[in-house]
Amino acid sequence: MTCGGLHPTASRLSLESDPLSRDLWAMERQHPITEDRETAWQVEIVSSGPNSRSGPAAPAGSSLMRTVVSIAIVSGAIGLMAMMLAFAATIALIAVPVAVGAGLVAWLGMKWRAARGR
Repeated sequence: MTCGGLHPTASRLSLESDPLSRDLWAMERQHPITEDRETAWQVEIVSSGPNSRSGPAAPAGSSLMRTVVSIAIVSGAIGLMAMMLAFAATIALIAVPVAVGAGLVAWLGMKWRAARGR
């Protein structure tokens, strides 16, 4: 069941003048896939020896320095998290009594309004 000679899916999904030109099956029909093994590129991978690094060797203390820097970064992150936890605890120590006090004031206000309404 085609509409205007177009592919049913293409006629529903596209309003272009030639929706079949964008259709996958139409593309396969226009440019068929052929397996041409004669034109395949051959790539040869050659290692440059046991030590394939180029450039001078790393200094003897570089691995120690890398370890020290890694430990410093990790300890700094842990210290930052500890400071954030202490800050959050300080905020909580201030915010909780303020919230309880606000609740107490609201409760007393409701009781006072109820007593005046009688």
